[in-house]
Amino acid sequence: MKVTKKVLKSLLKCVDEENIRYFLTGLYVDMGKKQITVTDGKILVRMEGVDVADPNTESKNPVIIEYKDVKALLSSMTTNERLRICLNKDETGGVLNGRIAFDAIDGIYPNADVLFKETEERKASGEPGKFSFYDPKLMGKLFDVMNSIVDSEEGYRFFSYYPSKNLLSSLYVEKSFGRLQFDEDGQMQNVEEKVKMLIMPINMSNMCPNGILA
Repeated sequence: MKVTKKVLKSLLKCVDEENIRYFLTGLYVDMGKKQITVTDGKILVRMEGVDVADPNTESKNPVIIEYKDVKALLSSMTTNERLRICLNKDETGGVLNGRIAFDAIDGIYPNADVLFKETEERKASGEPGKFSFYDPKLMGKLFDVMNSIVDSEEGYRFFSYYPSKNLLSSLYVEKSFGRLQFDEDGQMQNVEEKVKMLIMPINMSNMCPNGILA
């Protein structure tokens, strides 16, 4: 999945640049797993299948890139330009698109895998439950970000809603889409990609080590 200027701008809508929990003021990028995760403590967004590693990057370990550095890149990006991250060997920082240097945020990002695992299990169980959470502002942000991300790619798409079993009044949304492309051997193959989002209560203690927020 390409992370274009439009996609990056949408992701920043779910980052709280003034949060006292400094690790929430950036994008969590795992180039090894090809994932980008962001949260402002109310909405959690994860993009899977993203290709953002610069060919010259010396490391593909997870990194938290600060909001201000991403915003600086946005101001100079062209419409179809893709995000490219080159991480230094010591993993203390790197360069965005060959021109914006950044220092990585030194901190432990909340463990989003915990929440996505729970909602994936609920999805597999076939028990969607009841959706009892509704905040017009958050719902508006959810669909705005989701559509901005997925509409940047062509292909089929669908929504699925799986309210959380353990997190009261939360909503999980998954949007998938696919396209046909040629592989290295010239064979046509179908590629499916996903965007996962989760609206959740502001209490994030269950995402952090030992239940404690840094």
